[in-house]
Amino acid sequence: MRPTDLHATALAMRQSRGKDWIAAVVMIGAFLAGMFLFQCFAISVLDWLDDKPNSVVPALMAFLETIDGVRR
Repeated sequence: MRPTDLHATALAMRQSRGKDWIAAVVMIGAFLAGMFLFQCFAISVLDWLDDKPNSVVPALMAFLETIDGVRR
């Protein structure tokens, strides 16, 4: 790989605006949030199909309480 191979990419990055980067970060965050919600929904459905108690909500509550500094 030659140093000049990235010249087109460098020019494209130089012409990008701050709004473009903010939009990219928001889109990546939305995608990751959607994946998280999909996984939570899938785990809840599998728990329901196996007649197990829901394991997603208590785990989320414990995580949020840990972040808040609540100790039991």
